[in-house]
Amino acid sequence: MAAAAAAANVKGKQQLRMAALRQNVLYGIINSIVGIPTMISFAAIVYQDPFYKPLLGQLARLSFFSAATHQLVFTLCSSLPFAVGQPQDVGLIFLSAMATSVADTGREIGLSSAEIVGTALLTLTVATAAVGVLTMLVAKFRLATLVQYVPLPVVGGYLGYVGYFCLAAGIGLGCNTNIDSFSSWSHLAHRDALIKFAPTLAAALVLWVCMTRARSPWALPITLAAIPVAFHVYLLVTGATLQQAQDAGWVLKPQGKTTEQFWELYNLFNISDWRLSGVYLPALARQIPKMLGLFFVVTFGSCLDVAAIQADTPYPIDFNNELGTVGLSNVVVGLTGSGYTGSYIFSQTIFSMRAGVDGTAHGAIIAALEATIFLVPFSVVQYLPTFFFGALLTVFGIEIAGDWLIRSYSKVTRAEYLLLLATFIAIMQLELEKGVAAGMLMCTIFFAVTYARANMSAFTVLQARSAAVRSVHESRLLDALGYRLATVALSGYMFFGSSVLVSNKVVQVAEAIMASSAASSTAIRRHLQHAAAHPPGSTSTSKGHARSAFTVPLNNGPATAAASGSSPGHEAGLALLEQQAPAFIILDFRFVVWDFASAIAAD
Repeated sequence: MAAAAAAANVKGKQQLRMAALRQNVLYGIINSIVGIPTMISFAAIVYQDPFYKPLLGQLARLSFFSAATHQLVFTLCSSLPFAVGQPQDVGLIFLSAMATSVADTGREIGLSSAEIVGTALLTLTVATAAVGVLTMLVAKFRLATLVQYVPLPVVGGYLGYVGYFCLAAGIGLGCNTNIDSFSSWSHLAHRDALIKFAPTLAAALVLWVCMTRARSPWALPITLAAIPVAFHVYLLVTGATLQQAQDAGWVLKPQGKTTEQFWELYNLFNISDWRLSGVYLPALARQIPKMLGLFFVVTFGSCLDVAAIQADTPYPIDFNNELGTVGLSNVVVGLTGSGYTGSYIFSQTIFSMRAGVDGTAHGAIIAALEATIFLVPFSVVQYLPTFFFGALLTVFGIEIAGDWLIRSYSKVTRAEYLLLLATFIAIMQLELEKGVAAGMLMCTIFFAVTYARANMSAFTVLQARSAAVRSVHESRLLDALGYRLATVALSGYMFFGSSVLVSNKVVQVAEAIMASSAASSTAIRRHLQHAAAHPPGSTSTSKGHARSAFTVPLNNGPATAAASGSSPGHEAGLALLEQQAPAFIILDFRFVVWDFASAIAAD
């Protein structure tokens, strides 16, 4: 009988493991299907300069190697078994600005095509590795809070520009035209562009409805697969060939070899025998300011990603450990030569966590499928319609720009929103790093003006008792449990990262409350055990001892809560309340001068 029960138990555990494995594999496939068109779209953004367009298929294959490498590092090194780590949209604009700058420099001084492409690839590789090293240093020395001092309007203005850039790049890609300024939107008035705009808009609407309305985890992957399938069905029905579609601009037309082994892709670096004579190093050196900007936005974005994951995770996450994983991932990707900065994709990470993913098979499947696309000797880009990628980028752009340029209006202060828009306009009109610097300068000036009118912030923990008249029984309960309620009064000026310090103090108050709760529960439990061992009337229990044994901490420390002769039933009830009573911290912001919503959100 015992042997049969043991065998049934072993079989049950095996079935649970197999069910968990199937779940991990299933959601790995789902996340892979979602990521494949995203990587191609990201490659189109980074290499959006017309010079790179004929090589987009080859360059997109490198993006899949980058994605696979990121995912492999996150799977092996992250403490989160459901982690999804991929190239991220937050750094795309800096990468794109570097690649475009290299192309512009090459055209100005007459570099060959091979030299321009090689310099651009080496620049992005060095930038990714450098960002990784700096991020690892931030994690090692626990400097993440310093990054959070970056003003929210600057970050919001930059992300608003990311959204606009994705929107413009998506519509331009779908309509086979170039949109790089406000005036260039007039290119859509041409007949060919309008014809291509219709399927781009239709596909974007379908994707948006699927992403915002569908509840099934399979809805988006199926939709992403159905759009290109529908395009090829249309070609089949109308009798058109893929070559004709490429000639008409519906599909990117590859130049040169249509098939190429993965190791041949590294010839694009134009480096032979480890000599850098085939690249133009001064063009790389000019990108150092952009690399510093890339580091700040990637680190800041990673901090937000980890914070968003922590909000949905039922156990504490080591913030700096996860940031170190982000840094290591970027270093490895830089060393492989694939060159796309990445981080946690918090939406897919949370999606996988809620689905019950709990093993490395999930990440291994994602990495394996992405690596497969890199390894196959042809590019999938030459078979997919441009309006498909354009629609995906359009949806990304609308979501990002909508969040920061429109919906943020009701979530931030008026001053902050105006500075956010001013930063966005500055980035649009100036170069990327100059626009960000202008936003920082505007925020600094506004801070100086506002700060001159207010004093430094004060943080005071007060007694948490009201003036209400209560019964004796209620008063005794408040005396016993009042330590679980703390009131914090704040006054003065709250700006950017100062809110992080306030948050840390609030956490210390919460930890003190929980420590007092644990001490109080221990005191009550010991008193009940003593009372059970020495019932009333026992000569070994004195009245003085009964008074001193039962103590609980109040707001200002331990105080006697049980009077002489307290019944065991009353004390047992109080012990039960100790276990079930909630704890509260009341924050009084009436005398705080709020400047930026980043401070409000942190507190």
